[in-house]
Amino acid sequence: RNVSDRLFSLSKEPTFGGSLFTRCISIPRIQFIVLLLLSTFLFTIKLDDGGMMGYDECFYAQKSKEMVASGDWLTQTYAGETCHQNPWLHMWIMAASVKVFGVSEWCALFPTCLQSILMVLRTFLLVQWLTDRPWVGMMSASFLLLSDFFFKYARKAHMDHMMALMFLLAMMMYIAGRKRNQIWFLPMGLAIGLAILTKSVLGLMPAAVIVAHIILGREWRVLGKPLFWLSALVALAVGCSWYIFEYVNFRGEFVQEHFEWQVLSRSVFDDVSGQGFAIGAFLLGRLRHLYAFLKDAHVWLLMAVLGAVFSVLPAKDPGRSSGSAPGERLLLILWLVIPVILV
Repeated sequence: RNVSDRLFSLSKEPTFGGSLFTRCISIPRIQFIVLLLLSTFLFTIKLDDGGMMGYDECFYAQKSKEMVASGDWLTQTYAGETCHQNPWLHMWIMAASVKVFGVSEWCALFPTCLQSILMVLRTFLLVQWLTDRPWVGMMSASFLLLSDFFFKYARKAHMDHMMALMFLLAMMMYIAGRKRNQIWFLPMGLAIGLAILTKSVLGLMPAAVIVAHIILGREWRVLGKPLFWLSALVALAVGCSWYIFEYVNFRGEFVQEHFEWQVLSRSVFDDVSGQGFAIGAFLLGRLRHLYAFLKDAHVWLLMAVLGAVFSVLPAKDPGRSSGSAPGERLLLILWLVIPVILV
């Protein structure tokens, strides 16, 4: 059957011969279970030993705690004062954890651990689906699991892993909508909307990658699918809900704190002092982020570059596919390049 029919299925058959151990570990379902157990152990072992050391972690945790205490899950407060810096989703998830497990550092850190585990498993599913080679999926998920930067923030109460998880889900659903059935565009729109509810305007990055892929890859047939346009409405309806609520209730206060300070001054221009905007500050901020990315990527960046090069080279054996189709290769490249440029 076609590769696109195996989006959510994992074979029980070994992909290699040899010893009993080799055959067992080459079974995709066994690989999935190994990744699940390993990532769960690494991300949760002694989770709260180090506490929450960053300001952002404590800021999000306190807002979530006050959300549960007040019973108001729409208006966010910090030290009793309303604040408009971040959308709802991350605070909702942390507040739900507080509601279920009680107030502790562990319950504030646990949601990010869970999101990180889902990212590792989704990476495995996506790669083995695109390449039809489970060992490639196993290696890709292992590289992500062992990445210093990913592992570090998997054990912190940041919202970046939730954003990355929604990004990954949006890309998976976009590919499924192209290759399998347009109904998958609807969860794609939902994932983009939830990304916006996590990281505000940065949640539009999946949409930017998809639009660039349609234009550069000449995927005009996607635009002829009604559910693709419906998914855009779903993304706007979900993503804009927080903006509408905040503007209706707080207007200028919301615009000044969220857009002028949080989005432009703090995020785009890296000017937390509020001294003003300058194109030099913008470019310096982009270079600083790029340096941080390259510094933390280490050997995995080299592997990514080599993988991108080999993915576009023709296979030596004409009868054997070199992996994913050209459309997917372009999407993977855009998926890497566009966030690096924008962030």
